[in-house]
Amino acid sequence: MTHAHSPRRARTRPGIVAVFDLAVDGETPAREMVYFAAAKDIAWPDPGLRATLRGDGDGLVLELVADRLARAAWIDFGTLDADLSDNAITLLPGEPVSVRLTSQAGVDALRDALQARTLADATPLPSESSTRPATP
Repeated sequence: MTHAHSPRRARTRPGIVAVFDLAVDGETPAREMVYFAAAKDIAWPDPGLRATLRGDGDGLVLELVADRLARAAWIDFGTLDADLSDNAITLLPGEPVSVRLTSQAGVDALRDALQARTLADATPLPSESSTRPATP
């Protein structure tokens, strides 16, 4: 059975984004997000993004979860060489996303180097100075 879910609103500001999921037999093969303002015009609050790196028998998995909408979450390991199955990910509040990771670096080194950024790190909130630095 195929059907579209009703739009859900992410907790940024009311009416900023609508999320449409296509469900097929309980799976979601397609998702579309519609933003009602340009990304540069949205006050992106800190999404409370958390990342957990773990092994699962088939390699490494990075699990991401956010308390609030996290647009364009970008994962970086600095100077370490790491291949990710996905990047520049948008996360809905409370919805975990798993990303496969391959690297010759050890798990501890990867955990130490792991950096996760979102548009909230790149755009200032209205009450902040326009010179807000990005997360190091």
